[in-house]
Amino acid sequence: MSTLSQFAIFALATLSTVAAVPAADRLVFEPPDSAEAKHVVLLSGDEEYRSEESMPMLGKILSQRHGFRCTVLFAFSADGTDTIDPNNQQGLRGLDALDDADLLIIGTRFREPDAAAAKHIADYLNAGKPIIGIRTATHAFQGDGTFDGLPYNDFGLKILGETWVRHHGQHKVQGARGLPVAGKTGHPLLNGVPQFFAPSDVYGVIHLSDADEILMRGAVTESLDPASPKVAGEKNNPMQPIVWLHRYERPNGQGQGRALCTTAGAAVDFVDEGLRRLIVNGAYYLTERPVPERADVRFVDPFYPSFYGFFRDTNHWQTLGLQPEDFDLGKSPQQPDPPNSPEWNFRPRLTSLTSPLSLQCGERIALVGGSLAERMNLFGYFETLLHTRFPEKELVFRNFGWPADEVGQQQRPDNYTEIDDPLEVFSPQLFICFFGFNEHFAGDSPTELKAFTDRYRQWIAAHRTKYSKEGREARFVLVSPIAFEPTTNALLPDGQSNNAILAKYTQAIEQLAGELKLPYVDLYSASLAAFTAEPGTQYTINGIHTNEQGDRLVAGRLDEQLFPGPHPTGMDVSAFHRVREAVNDKSWFHLQDYRMLNGWYVYGGRRTWDTETFPGEYQKIRKMVKVRDRYIWDMAAGKAVPDAPDDSGTGEVFIPETMFGTRDEGFRAKREPKTLQYPTPEESMAQMTVPEGFEVQLFASEREFPQFANPTQMTFDSKGRLWVSCMINYPQWLPGAAKPGDKLLIFEDTDQDGPADKCITFYDKLICPTGFEFHEDGVLVVDEPRIIFLRDTDGDDQADEMTQVIDGIATDDTHHAMGAWEWSHGGLLYMLEGVSMSTTLETPWGPFRNKGPSGAYVLDPKSWKFRHFRTPGYGNPWCMVFDRWGQGVIGDGTNA
Repeated sequence: MSTLSQFAIFALATLSTVAAVPAADRLVFEPPDSAEAKHVVLLSGDEEYRSEESMPMLGKILSQRHGFRCTVLFAFSADGTDTIDPNNQQGLRGLDALDDADLLIIGTRFREPDAAAAKHIADYLNAGKPIIGIRTATHAFQGDGTFDGLPYNDFGLKILGETWVRHHGQHKVQGARGLPVAGKTGHPLLNGVPQFFAPSDVYGVIHLSDADEILMRGAVTESLDPASPKVAGEKNNPMQPIVWLHRYERPNGQGQGRALCTTAGAAVDFVDEGLRRLIVNGAYYLTERPVPERADVRFVDPFYPSFYGFFRDTNHWQTLGLQPEDFDLGKSPQQPDPPNSPEWNFRPRLTSLTSPLSLQCGERIALVGGSLAERMNLFGYFETLLHTRFPEKELVFRNFGWPADEVGQQQRPDNYTEIDDPLEVFSPQLFICFFGFNEHFAGDSPTELKAFTDRYRQWIAAHRTKYSKEGREARFVLVSPIAFEPTTNALLPDGQSNNAILAKYTQAIEQLAGELKLPYVDLYSASLAAFTAEPGTQYTINGIHTNEQGDRLVAGRLDEQLFPGPHPTGMDVSAFHRVREAVNDKSWFHLQDYRMLNGWYVYGGRRTWDTETFPGEYQKIRKMVKVRDRYIWDMAAGKAVPDAPDDSGTGEVFIPETMFGTRDEGFRAKREPKTLQYPTPEESMAQMTVPEGFEVQLFASEREFPQFANPTQMTFDSKGRLWVSCMINYPQWLPGAAKPGDKLLIFEDTDQDGPADKCITFYDKLICPTGFEFHEDGVLVVDEPRIIFLRDTDGDDQADEMTQVIDGIATDDTHHAMGAWEWSHGGLLYMLEGVSMSTTLETPWGPFRNKGPSGAYVLDPKSWKFRHFRTPGYGNPWCMVFDRWGQGVIGDGTNA
């Protein structure tokens, strides 16, 4: 067993039902269903590019995710022990595994096998079996031996189509971007591989013939940054082949075999999922199995590749003491980088102080930070991973993420903690902290980075003091920001400069975690690798805010870095998604607690109007959330649960009588009359005074359309139909009632007689939709505290696609919230907001905060830039129009 003192190994505490079978000279990864499994041998053994790391990782993916039986072979020490030593060129063992292999994946460099080992390779080649060669496989062997007459030195040229030529890119300075050759994007080997990035440089390739099929060429990039552009000029004219197919002649002359070769393949290159998918596709293709459209290449265990380079110390590998079992399922060794390696912060790394996170039964876990944390409320993958990994622990999970939060700046509405502080009431025992993203917009000067880490250190110390209770110290996990995803939208930041700064904040957080001996999770490297694998917004909606796929990526990364071993179910089974639905339901109720709508009445300046109601509503909401905790625990444990949580034991809320008038008029004495008379539409029109030449006609009313209640804004579409937002749930949701069902309605006069005779509900899951407008092929609409984008993709006039595009609009006073939307002549969206509000937004351009003054927000929905201007003297601007010259006219309803 290894004596790895310099680096960390994560190990499963219990054996998996599907395990590797370690032998002295090999690892065998059996698939979950081994019947008729194809046998893949993965042969490592190179001094420079760390194939001893990449081959076990690929073997795990091929076996556990794709049903191949995989044998991983290594080069061993010359002293005859089971210590892995890639520097020993005569150290290959276990090549008898090739005798029944269906595929060989080889990544060796200048090996000198003995005659017995060479015979197994020769027999494999003489059978015409397929081969995948990576990186140094073009110069896999050297010496005087032969494979049944094929000289060792000719293996690369004859079997793969190329031998060692030169470094075409500048070694350890320039990277490689694999790009499909024109006309090859539809090749099965490139399914799900639009491109890949490799920090190992491009090799020169000069010996391929017309019979070889070049699939991808390698662009030399300016730097090792995955987002760096390709080098201009002759260096990339033409670009060198980087992936190709070759047919080889068997050494015995009795037929041919097929080979796939890529000159990428350092361990760090496999951070890019595109390169991993290429190898997986190759395994399917060369064993004549149908290639998946998008093969699952998620790491089975965390993968911590070291940078490429040589270890010249002759005792290095013996001191390190790696053995095959150190790469077994459930283990993730991390080796030190070779001396003088460049800083390459685009990969996951462990600090020497990082260890698996052990959770206690009933532990109270809080997520804190900005929108990365807050948007996990929308999708629920990470919390669901926790409950399904540890169903017996009955973990209590709450998300307190808030848009635009920084470690030193957390803007909240006035009097937010007047009744109580939801975070203090919950009293977390474990904080999972998502800071650093909003801070990075301040820049990466040494002064800014030091100020950030100083504030972070102080914040941790203060919260440790405050939340360490009952002899139990509060714990913290520090999580890096994600990278900025390139969007292909020229009006958004390209993300390159952002990522350069984010890399430094990531490093600062990692160093702080090491200093304080705290667990640390690197989301930046994993997300950058995923983001650069495919162009466009695959994981975010705007470069920074995760969509569902992005939340899944983040959750998987958190799970695999914090807890050893594969997740027991993964995220692709129906039972997981049942739990996730329950988690998302619970998250909605929790949101009504820590971000309760209409806070000015709940805990703020207008609380004096009603002191009986809201303390009880808080208590009921929290009881409803606890009911959902139990529902989730039982479901995750496989127990029978009812169709919905039972809230019957959460108590009743106080319902006060309606009061009229103002405080000056003694409104508490003015109770609701026994009968209320509402004028009919005709009576209302009769009371109106209209200018000369104008006429009021009835188009639609609540009498004909009961769903037409509390209308707030209207506009006409290009078909002449009237769209109206209605907020039945104004001013806020009543705990215990059904979830809000405020609506966006479409009215149409189908027979052209004047009044509407048809009403369609476009969407009915809103809460307090104070404003909406058409945008592109859909509708932007307020869904407090968010703005969402709705699309009808099948033409039935009902929204079937919803995206939360903006979070953090003020809800302190729901009738003051962003409303009265109006497009300017220049295509900017104006949205009015009343006084005494607290808005906190995150944008691709940085955090945006406003507190107190009323005014208008101006949004450019193409670039997602926000600005705000005040409307002096107005406390409650409720309408806005633009005249023919583009000047805005605003109406105020303060005294209405």
